[in-house]
Amino acid sequence: MQEIALNTLAEHLFQPVIAAGACIMRHFDNEAETQTKADGSPVTAADREAEAIILAALAEIAPELVVPGHGRVADLLAACAGQRIQPLARA
Repeated sequence: MQEIALNTLAEHLFQPVIAAGACIMRHFDNEAETQTKADGSPVTAADREAEAIILAALAEIAPELVVPGHGRVADLLAACAGQRIQPLARA
């Protein structure tokens, strides 16, 4: 896998992160349409839309990168078979 410098990553992701935040804020005052994921946790349309923005930007920078997100745990496990992974928790 190609190594990406942190400053390059930051430069390429700055605008998509701003766009994802704006997307979430558009949903903020509205009643969020919530679905339940397979693990029982909630996910909103804002979550899915913001994630799509970030994933599209990451795909341009590093298409070989496996990004765990809503419903992508199986992809992560397949990519990291045999390695111990500490999942990220939502605060």
